[in-house]
Amino acid sequence: MNMAPHWQYVVVTVVVAASAVQLFRKLAPQASARMLSRTSEWLDREGRTRSIRALGVWLRPASLSARACDTGCSTCQRCGDGNGDAGAAEKPDAQTLEFRPFRR
Repeated sequence: MNMAPHWQYVVVTVVVAASAVQLFRKLAPQASARMLSRTSEWLDREGRTRSIRALGVWLRPASLSARACDTGCSTCQRCGDGNGDAGAAEKPDAQTLEFRPFRR
């Protein structure tokens, strides 16, 4: 019996599952952080083996409060006074559109 198709199915399943997890983390970051936090707490309980508890500690996400605007992370480009209006003074309210004819 040839095992090559079975290994292909396993590899494709792993790739699709990893893509689904990445998509979930990208589209729902708070929900994925809560789920990861609950999973890490479940793994890091008294009575578990040392390796399982180490996995729980390793999976523990960074605190969600570190993502606030006062941290200076500059990922949202709105840091400053904490209310998200720091970049409002720099950007104009209206931009002019210029239509050009299509040329080949």
